Amino acid sequence: MHLCYFFFFFFTDGLTLENKITTIEKVERSSWREIINDELKEKEIGDCKRVLFEAIGGRTEYLYEYKCDTWEDVIWTHLNSRTEDLIDIPEGLAKDNSGIILTEQVRKLATSKDLIMDKDDPRILFHHFQAAILSNSAQDIIKHVCQALVHQESDNTLNPHIHISHDTNYRELILRFVSTLILYGCRFLGWQENVYTAAILSAYGELNADPTVIRPLVIATIASERTPEYHIPFYSHFLQNFDGDDDECAILIQLGKEHNLQMPDILQYTHAQLFKKAVAKANIKMVDVIKTGRPVLELSGEYDRNEHGLFFRALDWLMLDEGQCVHAFQAANMTIRYFLGACKVYLAKRVLDSFSKPLFQRIHSETTRNKSVVKIVQEYKANVKLVDAFLDFERWEKWKQNKPEEGNTPRELVKFFEWRNEAEKLAIKISNDMTVVLEGHWPGEDVNETALITKAALRRTYIPEAIIRYHRLLSETKETMPRYEEKCKKLNFYITNKYQGLLEDIKGAKRTAEVIQELSKSLTCV
Repeated sequence: MHLCYFFFFFFTDGLTLENKITTIEKVERSSWREIINDELKEKEIGDCKRVLFEAIGGRTEYLYEYKCDTWEDVIWTHLNSRTEDLIDIPEGLAKDNSGIILTEQVRKLATSKDLIMDKDDPRILFHHFQAAILSNSAQDIIKHVCQALVHQESDNTLNPHIHISHDTNYRELILRFVSTLILYGCRFLGWQENVYTAAILSAYGELNADPTVIRPLVIATIASERTPEYHIPFYSHFLQNFDGDDDECAILIQLGKEHNLQMPDILQYTHAQLFKKAVAKANIKMVDVIKTGRPVLELSGEYDRNEHGLFFRALDWLMLDEGQCVHAFQAANMTIRYFLGACKVYLAKRVLDSFSKPLFQRIHSETTRNKSVVKIVQEYKANVKLVDAFLDFERWEKWKQNKPEEGNTPRELVKFFEWRNEAEKLAIKISNDMTVVLEGHWPGEDVNETALITKAALRRTYIPEAIIRYHRLLSETKETMPRYEEKCKKLNFYITNKYQGLLEDIKGAKRTAEVIQELSKSLTCV
Protein backbone atom coordinates (compact mmCIF):
# COMPACT_ATOMS: atom_id res chain seq x y z
CA MET A 1 0.00 0.00 0.00
CA HIS A 2 2.76 2.44 0.92
CA LEU A 3 4.61 1.57 -2.30
CA CYS A 4 1.55 2.45 -4.39
CA TYR A 5 1.13 5.82 -2.72
CA PHE A 6 4.85 6.46 -3.11
CA PHE A 7 4.63 5.97 -6.85
CA PHE A 8 1.39 7.93 -7.08
CA PHE A 9 2.82 11.07 -5.53
CA PHE A 10 6.17 10.45 -7.19
CA PHE A 11 4.56 10.48 -10.63
CA THR A 12 2.04 13.27 -10.07
CA ASP A 13 4.85 15.52 -8.94
CA GLY A 14 6.89 14.56 -12.03
CA LEU A 15 9.03 17.65 -12.34
CA THR A 16 11.57 16.55 -9.75
CA LEU A 17 12.19 13.30 -11.61
CA GLU A 18 12.33 15.07 -14.97
CA ASN A 19 14.96 17.53 -13.76
CA LYS A 20 17.14 14.68 -12.55
CA ILE A 21 17.01 12.58 -15.71
CA THR A 22 18.04 15.42 -17.98
CA THR A 23 21.62 14.66 -16.89
CA ILE A 24 21.45 11.10 -18.19
CA GLU A 25 22.83 10.72 -21.66
CA LYS A 26 20.59 9.05 -24.19
CA VAL A 27 23.56 6.96 -25.40
CA GLU A 28 23.99 5.46 -21.96
CA ARG A 29 20.31 4.54 -21.79
CA SER A 30 20.45 2.98 -25.22
CA SER A 31 23.47 0.88 -24.25
CA TRP A 32 21.69 -0.19 -21.08
CA ARG A 33 18.71 -1.37 -23.10
CA GLU A 34 20.90 -3.37 -25.46
CA ILE A 35 22.62 -5.14 -22.57
CA ILE A 36 19.26 -6.16 -21.11
CA ASN A 37 18.00 -7.38 -24.49
CA ASP A 38 21.15 -9.42 -25.05
CA GLU A 39 20.91 -11.02 -21.63
CA LEU A 40 17.27 -11.96 -22.15
CA LYS A 41 18.10 -13.59 -25.53
CA GLU A 42 20.41 -16.14 -23.91
CA LYS A 43 18.93 -19.60 -24.13
CA GLU A 44 20.38 -20.81 -20.88
CA ILE A 45 19.22 -17.83 -18.83
CA GLY A 46 18.00 -18.92 -15.42
CA ASP A 47 14.61 -18.13 -14.00
CA CYS A 48 15.88 -15.81 -11.30
CA LYS A 49 18.18 -14.00 -13.72
CA ARG A 50 15.33 -13.52 -16.21
CA VAL A 51 13.03 -12.12 -13.58
CA LEU A 52 15.76 -9.70 -12.52
CA PHE A 53 16.43 -8.44 -16.04
CA GLU A 54 12.73 -8.29 -16.93
CA ALA A 55 12.19 -6.13 -13.86
CA ILE A 56 15.16 -3.77 -14.24
CA GLY A 57 14.35 -3.42 -17.92
CA GLY A 58 10.78 -2.34 -17.16
CA ARG A 59 9.23 -5.25 -19.05
CA THR A 60 5.82 -6.55 -18.00
CA GLU A 61 4.51 -9.30 -20.30
CA TYR A 62 6.54 -12.21 -18.85
CA LEU A 63 6.15 -11.02 -15.27
CA TYR A 64 2.36 -10.54 -15.64
CA GLU A 65 1.92 -14.04 -17.01
CA TYR A 66 4.27 -16.09 -14.90
CA LYS A 67 5.36 -14.22 -11.79
CA CYS A 68 2.55 -11.93 -10.60
CA ASP A 69 0.57 -13.96 -8.10
CA THR A 70 -0.95 -11.12 -6.09
CA TRP A 71 -2.53 -7.72 -6.60
CA GLU A 72 0.60 -6.08 -5.20
CA ASP A 73 2.81 -7.94 -7.69
CA VAL A 74 0.84 -6.64 -10.66
CA ILE A 75 0.78 -3.05 -9.40
CA TRP A 76 4.51 -3.07 -8.62
CA THR A 77 5.36 -4.47 -12.04
CA HIS A 78 3.25 -1.83 -13.79
CA LEU A 79 4.65 1.09 -11.79
CA ASN A 80 8.19 -0.19 -12.28
CA SER A 81 7.59 -0.23 -16.03
CA ARG A 82 6.18 3.31 -15.92
CA THR A 83 9.29 4.47 -14.09
CA GLU A 84 11.59 3.01 -16.74
CA ASP A 85 9.50 4.57 -19.53
CA LEU A 86 9.67 7.93 -17.80
CA ILE A 87 13.43 7.78 -17.60
CA ASP A 88 13.62 7.11 -21.34
CA ILE A 89 11.01 9.73 -22.32
CA PRO A 90 10.83 12.25 -19.49
CA GLU A 91 8.53 14.63 -21.30
CA GLY A 92 5.87 11.94 -21.69
CA LEU A 93 4.43 12.36 -18.23
CA ALA A 94 4.49 16.13 -18.40
CA LYS A 95 2.27 16.00 -21.48
CA ASP A 96 -0.24 13.70 -19.78
CA ASN A 97 -2.37 15.77 -17.39
CA SER A 98 -5.04 13.13 -16.83
CA GLY A 99 -3.47 11.91 -13.59
CA ILE A 100 -4.09 8.31 -14.70
CA ILE A 101 -1.24 6.03 -13.68
CA LEU A 102 -3.06 2.71 -13.79
CA THR A 103 -4.74 1.59 -17.01
CA GLU A 104 -8.04 -0.29 -16.98
CA GLN A 105 -6.37 -3.41 -18.39
CA VAL A 106 -3.79 -3.55 -15.61
CA ARG A 107 -6.45 -2.73 -13.05
CA LYS A 108 -8.57 -5.72 -14.12
CA LEU A 109 -5.53 -7.98 -14.09
CA ALA A 110 -4.60 -6.89 -10.57
CA THR A 111 -8.17 -7.31 -9.34
CA SER A 112 -8.32 -10.84 -10.75
CA LYS A 113 -5.51 -11.85 -8.39
CA ASP A 114 -7.79 -11.18 -5.41
CA LEU A 115 -10.03 -14.11 -6.33
CA ILE A 116 -7.79 -16.38 -4.26
CA MET A 117 -8.68 -14.42 -1.14
CA ASP A 118 -11.73 -14.79 1.06
CA LYS A 119 -14.42 -12.35 -0.15
CA ASP A 120 -14.66 -10.78 3.35
CA ASP A 121 -10.93 -10.02 3.40
CA PRO A 122 -10.69 -6.24 3.94
CA ARG A 123 -7.62 -6.04 1.69
CA ILE A 124 -9.84 -6.50 -1.36
CA LEU A 125 -11.71 -3.29 -0.65
CA PHE A 126 -8.46 -1.45 0.01
CA HIS A 127 -7.15 -2.72 -3.34
CA HIS A 128 -10.20 -1.25 -5.04
CA PHE A 129 -9.53 2.11 -3.46
CA GLN A 130 -5.81 2.12 -4.24
CA ALA A 131 -6.49 1.14 -7.86
CA ALA A 132 -9.14 3.84 -8.13
CA ILE A 133 -6.73 6.50 -6.86
CA LEU A 134 -4.00 5.38 -9.24
CA SER A 135 -6.44 5.46 -12.16
CA ASN A 136 -7.92 8.83 -11.11
CA SER A 137 -11.39 7.37 -10.62
CA ALA A 138 -11.77 7.66 -6.85
CA GLN A 139 -15.17 9.34 -7.17
CA ASP A 140 -16.50 6.29 -9.03
CA ILE A 141 -15.36 3.85 -6.36
CA ILE A 142 -16.92 6.05 -3.67
CA LYS A 143 -20.21 5.88 -5.57
CA HIS A 144 -20.09 2.08 -5.62
CA VAL A 145 -19.08 1.86 -1.96
CA CYS A 146 -21.98 4.16 -1.09
CA GLN A 147 -24.38 1.88 -2.94
CA ALA A 148 -23.00 -1.19 -1.16
CA LEU A 149 -22.46 0.31 2.29
CA VAL A 150 -25.25 2.85 2.68
CA HIS A 151 -27.92 1.70 0.25
CA GLN A 152 -27.30 -2.02 0.93
CA GLU A 153 -27.15 -2.95 -2.76
CA SER A 154 -25.97 -6.42 -3.72
CA ASP A 155 -22.35 -6.67 -4.81
CA ASN A 156 -23.51 -8.50 -7.95
CA THR A 157 -25.18 -5.32 -9.23
CA LEU A 158 -22.03 -3.22 -8.86
CA ASN A 159 -19.12 -2.81 -11.25
CA PRO A 160 -16.57 -3.54 -9.96
CA HIS A 161 -18.14 -6.20 -7.76
CA ILE A 162 -17.55 -4.66 -4.36
CA HIS A 163 -18.41 -6.89 -1.45
CA ILE A 164 -18.71 -5.51 2.05
CA SER A 165 -19.28 -7.92 4.90
CA HIS A 166 -22.55 -7.72 6.81
CA ASP A 167 -20.66 -7.81 10.11
CA THR A 168 -21.66 -4.66 11.99
CA ASN A 169 -18.22 -3.90 13.42
CA TYR A 170 -16.61 -4.41 10.02
CA ARG A 171 -19.04 -2.07 8.29
CA GLU A 172 -18.53 0.60 10.94
CA LEU A 173 -14.76 0.44 10.45
CA ILE A 174 -15.14 0.66 6.67
CA LEU A 175 -17.51 3.60 7.07
CA ARG A 176 -14.95 5.34 9.27
CA PHE A 177 -12.15 4.69 6.77
CA VAL A 178 -14.12 5.84 3.72
CA SER A 179 -15.36 8.97 5.52
CA THR A 180 -11.81 9.90 6.51
CA LEU A 181 -10.59 9.25 2.97
CA ILE A 182 -13.32 11.50 1.55
CA LEU A 183 -12.38 14.36 3.85
CA TYR A 184 -8.69 13.88 3.01
CA GLY A 185 -9.41 13.78 -0.72
CA CYS A 186 -11.56 16.90 -0.62
CA ARG A 187 -8.93 18.81 1.31
CA PHE A 188 -5.72 17.69 -0.39
CA LEU A 189 -6.57 15.95 -3.68
CA GLY A 190 -9.14 18.32 -5.12
CA TRP A 191 -12.10 15.95 -4.85
CA GLN A 192 -15.57 17.45 -5.00
CA GLU A 193 -18.44 16.47 -2.71
CA ASN A 194 -21.53 14.95 -4.29
CA VAL A 195 -24.64 13.03 -3.26
CA TYR A 196 -22.60 9.86 -2.65
CA THR A 197 -19.95 11.44 -0.45
CA ALA A 198 -22.73 13.27 1.39
CA ALA A 199 -24.60 10.01 1.96
CA ILE A 200 -21.50 8.28 3.34
CA LEU A 201 -20.60 11.16 5.64
CA SER A 202 -24.21 11.41 6.80
CA ALA A 203 -24.20 7.70 7.63
CA TYR A 204 -20.98 8.16 9.59
CA GLY A 205 -22.52 11.14 11.33
CA GLU A 206 -25.52 8.99 12.32
CA LEU A 207 -23.12 6.41 13.71
CA ASN A 208 -21.42 8.99 15.90
CA ALA A 209 -24.75 10.52 16.93
CA ASP A 210 -25.96 7.26 18.46
CA PRO A 211 -26.90 8.13 22.07
CA THR A 212 -25.01 5.11 23.40
CA VAL A 213 -21.69 6.27 21.88
CA ILE A 214 -22.34 9.91 21.01
CA ARG A 215 -19.24 11.74 19.72
CA PRO A 216 -20.09 15.42 19.14
CA LEU A 217 -16.44 16.34 18.62
CA VAL A 218 -16.14 13.90 15.71
CA ILE A 219 -19.32 15.26 14.12
CA ALA A 220 -18.18 18.87 14.50
CA THR A 221 -14.75 18.01 13.09
CA ILE A 222 -16.28 16.34 10.03
CA ALA A 223 -18.59 19.31 9.50
CA SER A 224 -15.67 21.74 9.72
CA GLU A 225 -13.92 19.99 6.84
CA ARG A 226 -16.92 20.39 4.53
CA THR A 227 -18.18 23.37 2.58
CA PRO A 228 -21.15 25.32 4.04
CA GLU A 229 -23.39 23.80 1.37
CA TYR A 230 -22.88 20.42 3.01
CA HIS A 231 -21.86 21.15 6.59
CA ILE A 232 -24.98 23.21 7.37
CA PRO A 233 -27.48 20.34 6.81
CA PHE A 234 -24.95 17.83 8.21
CA TYR A 235 -24.52 19.48 11.61
CA SER A 236 -28.16 20.56 11.65
CA HIS A 237 -29.27 16.95 11.21
CA PHE A 238 -27.28 16.07 14.32
CA LEU A 239 -28.91 18.89 16.28
CA GLN A 240 -32.40 17.97 15.08
CA ASN A 241 -32.09 14.47 16.50
CA PHE A 242 -30.27 15.41 19.68
CA ASP A 243 -32.43 14.95 22.76
CA GLY A 244 -30.45 16.64 25.51
CA ASP A 245 -31.34 19.39 27.95
CA ASP A 246 -30.78 23.11 27.31
CA ASP A 247 -27.30 23.11 28.84
CA GLU A 248 -26.19 20.23 26.62
CA CYS A 249 -27.69 21.89 23.54
CA ALA A 250 -25.84 25.11 24.37
CA ILE A 251 -22.59 23.12 24.51
CA LEU A 252 -23.21 21.79 21.00
CA ILE A 253 -23.83 25.32 19.73
CA GLN A 254 -20.58 26.49 21.30
CA LEU A 255 -18.77 23.46 19.85
CA GLY A 256 -19.95 24.40 16.39
CA LYS A 257 -18.70 27.96 16.84
CA GLU A 258 -15.30 26.72 17.99
CA HIS A 259 -15.04 24.70 14.76
CA ASN A 260 -15.92 27.77 12.68
CA LEU A 261 -19.23 26.35 11.50
CA GLN A 262 -21.92 28.65 10.12
CA MET A 263 -23.96 28.39 13.33
CA PRO A 264 -26.49 31.16 12.53
CA ASP A 265 -27.42 29.39 9.30
CA ILE A 266 -27.32 25.99 11.01
CA LEU A 267 -29.69 27.06 13.79
CA GLN A 268 -32.13 28.70 11.37
CA TYR A 269 -32.01 25.61 9.14
CA THR A 270 -32.58 23.42 12.20
CA HIS A 271 -35.66 25.41 13.19
CA ALA A 272 -37.07 25.30 9.66
CA GLN A 273 -36.61 21.53 9.37
CA LEU A 274 -37.99 20.76 12.83
CA PHE A 275 -41.00 23.00 12.19
CA LYS A 276 -41.74 21.14 8.95
CA LYS A 277 -41.45 17.82 10.77
CA ALA A 278 -43.70 19.10 13.56
CA VAL A 279 -46.41 20.19 11.11
CA ALA A 280 -46.25 16.83 9.34
CA LYS A 281 -46.40 14.90 12.60
CA ALA A 282 -49.06 16.88 14.47
CA ASN A 283 -52.70 16.07 14.00
CA ILE A 284 -53.57 19.76 13.62
CA LYS A 285 -55.78 21.29 10.94
CA MET A 286 -56.31 24.92 10.11
CA VAL A 287 -59.85 26.18 10.83
CA ASP A 288 -61.77 27.90 8.04
CA VAL A 289 -64.67 29.78 9.65
CA ILE A 290 -66.24 30.31 6.23
CA LYS A 291 -66.90 26.58 6.13
CA THR A 292 -67.24 25.74 9.83
CA GLY A 293 -69.08 28.80 11.13
CA ARG A 294 -68.37 30.00 14.64
CA PRO A 295 -65.00 28.60 15.74
CA VAL A 296 -64.52 26.54 18.87
CA LEU A 297 -61.53 28.12 20.58
CA GLU A 298 -59.47 25.70 22.64
CA LEU A 299 -58.52 27.90 25.57
CA SER A 300 -57.31 24.99 27.65
CA GLY A 301 -55.96 21.60 26.76
CA GLU A 302 -53.25 19.06 27.45
CA TYR A 303 -49.79 19.56 26.04
CA ASP A 304 -48.77 16.36 24.25
CA ARG A 305 -44.97 16.20 24.04
CA ASN A 306 -45.12 13.49 21.40
CA GLU A 307 -47.40 15.55 19.14
CA HIS A 308 -46.41 19.12 19.98
CA GLY A 309 -42.87 18.79 21.32
CA LEU A 310 -41.09 19.41 18.00
CA PHE A 311 -42.65 22.87 17.67
CA PHE A 312 -41.07 23.95 20.95
CA ARG A 313 -37.82 22.08 20.27
CA ALA A 314 -37.49 24.05 17.06
CA LEU A 315 -37.88 27.31 18.99
CA ASP A 316 -35.45 26.21 21.70
CA TRP A 317 -32.52 26.02 19.27
CA LEU A 318 -33.03 29.67 18.36
CA MET A 319 -33.64 30.85 21.91
CA LEU A 320 -30.45 29.21 23.19
CA ASP A 321 -28.19 31.44 21.10
CA GLU A 322 -28.06 35.16 21.84
CA GLY A 323 -27.31 35.98 18.22
CA GLN A 324 -30.58 34.39 17.10
CA CYS A 325 -32.82 36.56 19.29
CA VAL A 326 -34.55 38.29 16.37
CA HIS A 327 -35.07 35.03 14.51
CA ALA A 328 -36.45 33.48 17.70
CA PHE A 329 -39.18 36.13 17.89
CA GLN A 330 -39.92 35.74 14.17
CA ALA A 331 -40.23 31.99 14.64
CA ALA A 332 -42.44 32.49 17.69
CA ASN A 333 -44.81 34.71 15.70
CA MET A 334 -45.01 32.10 12.95
CA THR A 335 -45.67 29.29 15.45
CA ILE A 336 -48.31 31.33 17.27
CA ARG A 337 -50.10 32.04 14.00
CA TYR A 338 -50.09 28.33 13.24
CA PHE A 339 -51.61 27.40 16.61
CA LEU A 340 -54.14 30.24 16.45
CA GLY A 341 -55.08 29.14 12.94
CA ALA A 342 -56.00 25.78 14.43
CA CYS A 343 -57.83 27.52 17.33
CA LYS A 344 -55.41 26.03 19.85
CA VAL A 345 -55.05 29.16 21.95
CA TYR A 346 -53.56 27.25 24.90
CA LEU A 347 -50.60 26.18 22.75
CA ALA A 348 -50.07 29.75 21.56
CA LYS A 349 -50.00 30.75 25.22
CA ARG A 350 -47.35 28.10 25.87
CA VAL A 351 -45.17 29.62 23.15
CA LEU A 352 -45.53 33.06 24.72
CA ASP A 353 -44.66 31.72 28.16
CA SER A 354 -41.46 30.09 26.88
CA PHE A 355 -39.71 33.45 26.33
CA SER A 356 -37.58 34.59 29.26
CA LYS A 357 -36.84 38.09 30.52
CA PRO A 358 -33.25 38.08 29.10
CA LEU A 359 -34.72 37.44 25.65
CA PHE A 360 -36.97 40.47 25.98
CA GLN A 361 -34.03 42.58 27.10
CA ARG A 362 -32.00 41.48 24.08
CA ILE A 363 -34.83 42.06 21.59
CA HIS A 364 -35.45 45.56 22.91
CA SER A 365 -31.77 46.38 22.53
CA GLU A 366 -32.01 45.12 18.95
CA THR A 367 -34.87 47.50 18.19
CA THR A 368 -32.65 50.46 19.00
CA ARG A 369 -30.08 49.28 16.44
CA ASN A 370 -32.39 47.90 13.77
CA LYS A 371 -35.74 49.56 13.12
CA SER A 372 -36.96 46.62 11.02
CA VAL A 373 -37.08 44.56 14.22
CA VAL A 374 -39.78 46.83 15.63
CA LYS A 375 -42.63 45.26 13.62
CA ILE A 376 -41.54 41.79 14.77
CA VAL A 377 -41.77 42.88 18.40
CA GLN A 378 -45.07 44.65 17.77
CA GLU A 379 -46.63 41.51 16.30
CA TYR A 380 -45.39 39.48 19.26
CA LYS A 381 -46.88 41.98 21.74
CA ALA A 382 -50.15 42.04 19.79
CA ASN A 383 -50.29 38.26 20.03
CA VAL A 384 -49.77 38.52 23.78
CA LYS A 385 -52.74 40.91 24.03
CA LEU A 386 -55.01 38.69 21.94
CA VAL A 387 -54.21 35.46 23.76
CA ASP A 388 -54.42 37.07 27.20
CA ALA A 389 -57.74 38.75 26.31
CA PHE A 390 -59.42 35.46 25.44
CA LEU A 391 -57.93 33.54 28.36
CA ASP A 392 -58.75 36.31 30.82
CA PHE A 393 -62.29 36.56 29.48
CA GLU A 394 -62.78 32.89 30.31
CA ARG A 395 -61.42 33.54 33.80
CA TRP A 396 -63.74 36.55 34.15
CA GLU A 397 -66.81 34.49 33.24
CA LYS A 398 -65.90 31.85 35.80
CA TRP A 399 -65.19 34.55 38.41
CA LYS A 400 -68.56 36.12 37.72
CA GLN A 401 -70.32 32.81 38.32
CA ASN A 402 -68.72 32.62 41.77
CA LYS A 403 -70.10 35.97 42.89
CA PRO A 404 -70.71 35.86 46.67
CA GLU A 405 -73.71 37.37 48.40
CA GLU A 406 -73.16 40.94 49.56
CA GLY A 407 -74.50 40.05 53.01
CA ASN A 408 -74.62 42.17 56.16
CA THR A 409 -71.77 40.85 58.27
CA PRO A 410 -68.30 42.39 58.06
CA ARG A 411 -66.82 39.13 56.81
CA GLU A 412 -69.42 38.82 54.06
CA LEU A 413 -68.87 42.44 53.02
CA VAL A 414 -65.09 42.00 52.90
CA LYS A 415 -65.45 38.85 50.82
CA PHE A 416 -67.85 40.58 48.42
CA PHE A 417 -65.67 43.65 47.91
CA GLU A 418 -62.56 41.51 47.41
CA TRP A 419 -64.43 39.60 44.71
CA ARG A 420 -65.67 42.81 43.07
CA ASN A 421 -62.21 44.43 43.12
CA GLU A 422 -60.70 41.36 41.46
CA ALA A 423 -63.51 41.28 38.89
CA GLU A 424 -62.95 44.95 38.08
CA LYS A 425 -59.18 44.48 37.73
CA LEU A 426 -59.74 41.58 35.36
CA ALA A 427 -62.33 43.55 33.38
CA ILE A 428 -59.95 46.51 33.04
CA LYS A 429 -57.14 44.28 31.77
CA ILE A 430 -59.42 42.55 29.28
CA SER A 431 -60.74 45.90 28.08
CA ASN A 432 -57.24 47.28 27.57
CA ASP A 433 -56.09 44.15 25.72
CA MET A 434 -59.18 44.05 23.50
CA THR A 435 -58.72 47.72 22.64
CA VAL A 436 -55.16 47.04 21.44
CA VAL A 437 -56.33 44.07 19.36
CA LEU A 438 -59.26 45.89 17.72
CA GLU A 439 -57.61 49.27 17.23
CA GLY A 440 -54.14 47.97 16.36
CA HIS A 441 -55.15 46.00 13.26
CA TRP A 442 -53.95 42.74 14.81
CA PRO A 443 -51.62 40.97 14.08
CA GLY A 444 -50.12 44.11 12.48
CA GLU A 445 -50.48 46.10 9.28
CA ASP A 446 -46.96 45.43 7.95
CA VAL A 447 -46.50 41.80 8.96
CA ASN A 448 -45.53 39.28 6.32
CA GLU A 449 -47.88 36.52 5.28
CA THR A 450 -47.13 32.87 6.06
CA ALA A 451 -47.82 29.85 3.90
CA LEU A 452 -49.89 27.89 6.43
CA ILE A 453 -52.41 30.54 7.44
CA THR A 454 -53.12 34.00 6.06
CA LYS A 455 -53.60 37.13 8.12
CA ALA A 456 -57.10 37.53 6.69
CA ALA A 457 -58.07 34.01 7.79
CA LEU A 458 -56.82 34.69 11.32
CA ARG A 459 -58.78 37.92 11.56
CA ARG A 460 -61.96 36.20 10.32
CA THR A 461 -61.54 33.70 13.14
CA TYR A 462 -60.72 36.02 16.03
CA ILE A 463 -62.00 39.55 15.35
CA PRO A 464 -65.75 38.67 15.38
CA GLU A 465 -65.19 36.59 18.54
CA ALA A 466 -63.25 39.44 20.14
CA ILE A 467 -66.04 41.94 19.39
CA ILE A 468 -68.76 39.64 20.74
CA ARG A 469 -66.89 38.86 23.95
CA TYR A 470 -65.71 42.41 24.47
CA HIS A 471 -69.25 43.74 24.06
CA ARG A 472 -70.54 41.18 26.53
CA LEU A 473 -67.93 42.31 29.04
CA LEU A 474 -68.84 45.98 28.60
CA SER A 475 -72.57 45.33 28.82
CA GLU A 476 -72.33 43.32 31.99
CA THR A 477 -69.94 45.66 33.82
CA LYS A 478 -71.23 49.13 32.83
CA GLU A 479 -73.44 49.30 35.89
CA THR A 480 -70.53 49.00 38.31
CA MET A 481 -68.08 50.69 35.93
CA PRO A 482 -69.99 53.59 34.27
CA ARG A 483 -67.10 54.54 31.97
CA TYR A 484 -67.68 51.30 30.10
CA GLU A 485 -70.91 52.73 28.77
CA GLU A 486 -68.82 55.08 26.62
CA LYS A 487 -66.69 52.16 25.45
CA CYS A 488 -69.88 50.34 24.52
CA LYS A 489 -70.89 53.24 22.27
CA LYS A 490 -67.39 53.32 20.79
CA LEU A 491 -67.58 49.64 19.91
CA ASN A 492 -70.84 50.17 18.03
CA PHE A 493 -69.22 53.13 16.27
CA TYR A 494 -66.34 50.95 15.12
CA ILE A 495 -68.66 48.53 13.37
CA THR A 496 -71.00 51.04 11.75
CA ASN A 497 -68.11 53.20 10.47
CA LYS A 498 -65.97 50.31 9.14
CA TYR A 499 -63.14 51.13 11.55
CA GLN A 500 -59.84 49.36 10.79
CA GLY A 501 -61.54 46.83 8.55
CA LEU A 502 -63.49 45.28 11.43
CA LEU A 503 -66.71 45.13 9.40
CA GLU A 504 -64.89 43.40 6.53
CA ASP A 505 -63.61 40.77 8.98
CA ILE A 506 -67.14 40.17 10.26
CA LYS A 507 -68.58 39.92 6.77
CA GLY A 508 -65.71 37.67 5.66
CA ALA A 509 -66.51 35.28 8.50
CA LYS A 510 -70.23 35.40 7.55
CA ARG A 511 -71.10 36.41 11.11
CA THR A 512 -72.68 39.81 10.49
CA ALA A 513 -76.09 38.81 11.83
CA GLU A 514 -74.56 37.25 14.93
CA VAL A 515 -72.48 40.33 15.74
CA ILE A 516 -75.38 42.71 15.12
CA GLN A 517 -77.59 40.63 17.40
CA GLU A 518 -74.99 40.92 20.16
CA LEU A 519 -74.51 44.67 19.69
CA SER A 520 -78.29 45.27 19.62
CA LYS A 521 -78.45 44.24 23.27
CA SER A 522 -76.90 47.57 24.21
CA LEU A 523 -78.58 49.86 21.70
CA THR A 524 -80.01 51.80 24.63
CA CYS A 525 -76.44 52.83 25.34
CA VAL A 526 -76.08 54.61 22.00
